[in-house]
Amino acid sequence: MRILVAILSNGFMHTKVAEMLVRMAKDSRVETEFIYPQIVPLDEARNRIIEEFLDKGYDYLISTDNDTGCDKNPIDLCFSDRDIIFLPAPYL
Repeated sequence: MRILVAILSNGFMHTKVAEMLVRMAKDSRVETEFIYPQIVPLDEARNRIIEEFLDKGYDYLISTDNDTGCDKNPIDLCFSDRDIIFLPAPYL
């Protein structure tokens, strides 16, 4: 399973987000690529993320902001047999 993880950032990243990314990077169940588009406006950055996802044939896309993270591994949800998953994410 191939997963694209996109982190929308202006150069800053909250430590909780960095911890979450480390958990995802260590997950041996999947092949994960991380991208950090710093494109403005934000809608253009999101469009580029989708283009990358579709062009390279990833199975899942996980997209987050540089100030929203979670204590668990979001990759676990990729094994829940759902097409789309939205998570409530606390603003850090």
